Amino acid sequence: MVSDLTARQIAAIRACGAHPGGLRISAYPGTMPGLVALGLVEPRPKALPSERRLMGWFLTPAGKERLRLVGTGEPGD
Repeated sequence: MVSDLTARQIAAIRACGAHPGGLRISAYPGTMPGLVALGLVEPRPKALPSERRLMGWFLTPAGKERLRLVGTGEPGD
């Protein structure tokens, strides 16, 4: 359900969605552990070969579905 997320959690999901190559791992440090526990995001190596050793936050399939429900926050969404 959409309403079970805080505004900060929704902002973090939207940020992950806006960075398909991986949101920097230092983003939303107090929020991401809760989203991991909900199964909405996961840490893994960033997608760009030049950033092989860097970790990033990525949406899981459940996170992508939740983003679809809450919208990206862009006008018209």
